[in-house]
Amino acid sequence: MSDTTTPMFRATARLGTAYALEGLCSFFPHDDPRSARLSDRMWGLEHGDAQADRDLRHAARRVCELCPVRHQCLADAMVNQLQDGIYGGLGRTERKTLARIAEQQGLPVRGVLVRGMPALSASEALRRRTLVAAWLEAHPEMPAVVREHEARTRREHRHRQQAQPTLTPPPIEQ
Repeated sequence: MSDTTTPMFRATARLGTAYALEGLCSFFPHDDPRSARLSDRMWGLEHGDAQADRDLRHAARRVCELCPVRHQCLADAMVNQLQDGIYGGLGRTERKTLARIAEQQGLPVRGVLVRGMPALSASEALRRRTLVAAWLEAHPEMPAVVREHEARTRREHRHRQQAQPTLTPPPIEQ
């Protein structure tokens, strides 16, 4: 990633969104390469399995919960179907689940993907981001509900995997 790694800096670069400069993550140092790596580990790719990376992502989620532009950031990531990173305190799977819930309630969130990118005009993307941000403001409990649902799903999946008996072939008689 570049040296401007926090979600807000990526949103600003992509969309020129004014809210992005008000995000708490924009206050994290990003010009020092060491600090940029820290921001990447906090808000960037979600694939690091090391305990330190999980702890940093957990800290990033907590920063997002306090952020004054959390709903705009989350709406931006949902409408643009961003694949990597933590936005508004939610990871990719959680954002997809939240988008599905909003769509089931009649809210236009995601557009058709063309070559991995949403095929929305700038004005339609702005309209949807505004609607989604307003919906999130009206339903502030939804990110926590989705996060808990996804955590429960992961726990159940791990439990099922651990509960599966390992099959050993019978001994061969000679």
